Amino acid sequence: TILYKLQNYEPYLGECMSRSIILSIIIIVIQTTSLSSQEPHLIDQKYKDCLENSESEMPDVECLADLADDWDKELNKVYKELMSQLKDKVGQAAADQLKASQINWIKFKEKELEFTETFWYEVSMNSPNLKQLNTLVQLTKNRTLELQDYLDQIEFK
Repeated sequence: TILYKLQNYEPYLGECMSRSIILSIIIIVIQTTSLSSQEPHLIDQKYKDCLENSESEMPDVECLADLADDWDKELNKVYKELMSQLKDKVGQAAADQLKASQINWIKFKEKELEFTETFWYEVSMNSPNLKQLNTLVQLTKNRTLELQDYLDQIEFK
């Protein structure tokens, strides 16, 4: 899992990354709101609660890893429901297009994470994992909300 990967870099996170960078990432994640509403998503609220109630020495990393996992699960749930609705209400061609789009999005996400790792390592000579994790959260959350908007339109139809 993501948390396992980060644990290998835990000493670097504690020594190399300043607290202000970590707090900035936390603020960005919390302030990001749903594309379809101004209220925080339940997943984001769960993350905020995790930070407030954690007894861990590194709640930022653990809570952010949980946030990434939660958004990934939500993305998979929304994607499957949208695929089903597309097949039933729009047609197989639309479902095939979504599948191709999702495959391309996954490739983009992977390349973006590779770039983020290289960029932050080269720029700061620090472990880029927290930045990568934040990027993963933002990409996954945004894609989830985009697909949810499509799903909402089909259900409204």
